[in-house]
Amino acid sequence: MSRNDIEEIAKMIPNNERWERLKACGVHDWQSLPVVDSGEHYCEHCSTLWDESGRMVNLPALRSGKGDVMTTAFWRPTTSVRFSATGFPDVAQNEI
Repeated sequence: MSRNDIEEIAKMIPNNERWERLKACGVHDWQSLPVVDSGEHYCEHCSTLWDESGRMVNLPALRSGKGDVMTTAFWRPTTSVRFSATGFPDVAQNEI
């Protein structure tokens, strides 16, 4: 499996579905996930990739209630992904 393969799979899944999958996965132990040929780890369920430092590199874009597109292509949580009640990442609990 390559990084490109995972990114192509992720593109086929609607962004809102990828967010739901990411939330359903809960906290990822990214270091124990499978590794692509270029060294990144990935989740087979939500198609999220982590670089070698633990940074999530392909989170889906999601529209906020105000119509703004929210995406964090290089978001690095301190230990886990925490979501607010609205389903968006809880920025106060994560490094950006």
